[in-house]
Amino acid sequence: MNQDFPISPTSTSPTRRLLQQDGVTATLSLLGPGDTLPENEKSTQDHVLFVIEGSANVQLDELNFLLKKDQALYVASGKSEAIRNASDSWLKLLRLDLPAREPAAAPIFTVADSSVFASDMSGR
Repeated sequence: MNQDFPISPTSTSPTRRLLQQDGVTATLSLLGPGDTLPENEKSTQDHVLFVIEGSANVQLDELNFLLKKDQALYVASGKSEAIRNASDSWLKLLRLDLPAREPAAAPIFTVADSSVFASDMSGR
């Protein structure tokens, strides 16, 4: 293994942080055949998992997913996660932690607003 690819203190698999900017963190992990990443207890950030090479079994709470090369999975915060290399070769997995987001404001409609929509629809 290349010395430029340090091992994370929380994992026995080589992991490297590629970027940390504006609330986004990009991390690349390499897992040998059958290797796993430590299970994450209830992630506090939304993130995306993207398989660059190989395939990965991803368990989110009670759901299981098989991700193959060039496939991605969006993971909402609050999910427990376990990842295992499901291929006979190295798994290269990119994880993008996304910045916290503000809840979207729901549009507010009044009776006057809905009557505009109703008259618009009846004019057809």
